[in-house]
Amino acid sequence: MASDGGGKEHEVKDQFKTREGTYKEMKLSEYSRPNKVPYNAQGYQNDQPVNISFVTITDTSSNGGLGAPNTNTTTTDKLCFNVGRELFFYVYKGVKKATDLTKPLDKRVYKGTLPTCHDFHPQCNTDSLRILVGFSAGQVQLIDPLRKDVFKLFNEERLIDKTKVTYVKWVPGSPTMFVAAHASGQMYMYNEEQPCVPAPPTYLPLKQGQGYSIHTCKSKSTRNPIFRWVVGDGSLNQFDFSPDGKHIACVSQDGYLRVFNFNTMDIHGVMKSFFGGLLCATWSPDGKFVAVGGEDDLVTIWSFHECRVLARLQGHQSWVSVVAFDQFTSNYKTSNDNMCCSENGSPGCNHDYQDCNHDDKDCSRDDRDCNRDDSHPSNCIADVVTRRTSSNSSCSSLVNCAPVTSGRSSQVDEPRRLLTYRLGSVGQDTYLCLWDLTEDILFPRNPLIRNRAHTNVLPQSNCHQPSLPPRCNSLPSKANRSTADNTTDCTGAVTTVTTTPTVVVAAAPPVVTTTPSYDDRRGDKPVEKFDKRANSLPGKSDKSTELRRLRTQIASDCRLYGTNSCPTMEDVPILEPLITKKISLERLSALVFREDSIVTGCQMGLIKTWARPGNTNTNQAPLQSLHTQTGTIV
Repeated sequence: MASDGGGKEHEVKDQFKTREGTYKEMKLSEYSRPNKVPYNAQGYQNDQPVNISFVTITDTSSNGGLGAPNTNTTTTDKLCFNVGRELFFYVYKGVKKATDLTKPLDKRVYKGTLPTCHDFHPQCNTDSLRILVGFSAGQVQLIDPLRKDVFKLFNEERLIDKTKVTYVKWVPGSPTMFVAAHASGQMYMYNEEQPCVPAPPTYLPLKQGQGYSIHTCKSKSTRNPIFRWVVGDGSLNQFDFSPDGKHIACVSQDGYLRVFNFNTMDIHGVMKSFFGGLLCATWSPDGKFVAVGGEDDLVTIWSFHECRVLARLQGHQSWVSVVAFDQFTSNYKTSNDNMCCSENGSPGCNHDYQDCNHDDKDCSRDDRDCNRDDSHPSNCIADVVTRRTSSNSSCSSLVNCAPVTSGRSSQVDEPRRLLTYRLGSVGQDTYLCLWDLTEDILFPRNPLIRNRAHTNVLPQSNCHQPSLPPRCNSLPSKANRSTADNTTDCTGAVTTVTTTPTVVVAAAPPVVTTTPSYDDRRGDKPVEKFDKRANSLPGKSDKSTELRRLRTQIASDCRLYGTNSCPTMEDVPILEPLITKKISLERLSALVFREDSIVTGCQMGLIKTWARPGNTNTNQAPLQSLHTQTGTIV
């Protein structure tokens, strides 16, 4: 990263350059509170992140005659953002027109609770604008800012969950289903047409695995919540649906990324952060990769098909708040397009499970999902349970899938496009980072074979030897770190092979290990006696249970360290950002890529618009600020 020098790298920038041109901040397209006074300047403490939601409404009107009517189609964008205890709705005018902060569509001020997250319904029209709003007290509200009406309030009595709503989102392809995540680590699936339970709900276990469990609500009739997901340990910070709506990625405070098949409720893969919790996650536009960021100040790229970490992006100096793919600058191919294959397999193949961490049964299950089109659970909720029980009888094996071919594509005359993904991230360090992920990082070829001095030559055998995952050529190979390896042939004899290392490897970061206590070394009986003594004293049982839970969690994390789910820093490529610019004075908490601009939001409640190259408008006329205060107090 190049530095401007002279302390200029710490100044707030109003433009930055990339390979496609210059991005400029549009001063007159800035959205904020109507009086443009930062929320923190009024004496209020704003601990809730400022989030942004967009929706595009298409208006089709006909003005033709009886023969061939002429149809005019216009689109308008609506913007929603929360600042402290206030919620604002505006008509987003983009980079072509100036912002009029005196005329919001709606403004709501809440007492006793704070809005934390929101999501527009994707099927909004000019007459109705439905949006879900989650609150710090645990409620979820469905409102219409156009009609200034409240449709329904979920978890009104806080019987379902009393913790903060961390994320809320409509289920793709469903007009009535949505999912809300809470700080308790639980995720609930609602149907807006069904009432909530009048008493604290009773749940029945439906599915359970390592680190997660799924339950249904026990009631005589269908009531909310439809499903309850208990994911991880600690707060469930965010989740995101895949572009096809069949999978969901969840990140928790325990530092785990868990990807589930949303239709069958089976876990697909797991990833662990380098340290600390994960705060955000997003899918690539083609659904092949998941990018996560968190408290380790890193952005990690995880492969959906290979179930392993591909790269880590290092550029932030504090926690990463939001990561997002720029689909308008990325150059990728969908699953329907032909893609050239590399030596390690086809980048577009959906059946490369050699490096998965789950067993063969899970691999065959995931592969079966590629060959059949599961109906959405919102269409028939009972079909989820039926499909899970009958999936073993209607499945196909891995050999029935599309074969992986190596070599050139069938269309050799068509010029091959370079695969590139543009990724953006903002963090609490007030910096915006842009990254370019290319083929040499996402699909690295096997490293070059280097000469070694062998003392013993092993004969050729038919034994299957596990191969290392493909790695970047610029990184040292893990096989060169030791000078003596023990190999076992088919007969069971152990042969020592002495090798001469050719690459000097930097020291790895320290690994946190746990030393077994005296009671653990003696066996199970002393532990049982310790439990009996602890239960006889008030407050001792909770401390011992928490200590055993933490000890188990640390041991589980240490087992993952150095694997494909949590590789060391020298096992994967470390990428620097394309650009790193300070664009705010306060922590950044929102990032949205649009066709003509990039929209960012900070903790002060300032929503900035950065025009893409060729979309700047210098003829924006400033509007007078009347500083009028209008809105609804809830």
